[in-house]
Amino acid sequence: MDFPKWFSEIIRRNAQPNVESVSTPTMSVISSPAFKLETSKPMVDTLTVHVGPKGGKYRLNSKGKKIYLSA
Repeated sequence: MDFPKWFSEIIRRNAQPNVESVSTPTMSVISSPAFKLETSKPMVDTLTVHVGPKGGKYRLNSKGKKIYLSA
């Protein structure tokens, strides 16, 4: 089975990428402290008692998981 010419051209280009076209990041871009990324944890209310669709009562722990309360 022969592939169309356009398909074989795409495969050939992807198999052997042009080295000049690939840009390499410079060291100044990587180590530049131009901005500081702040990671904030979402606030989870651990004291509120929620009621599920079937009437079950639960709270959320600090990781956001449900902790079911006994009746």
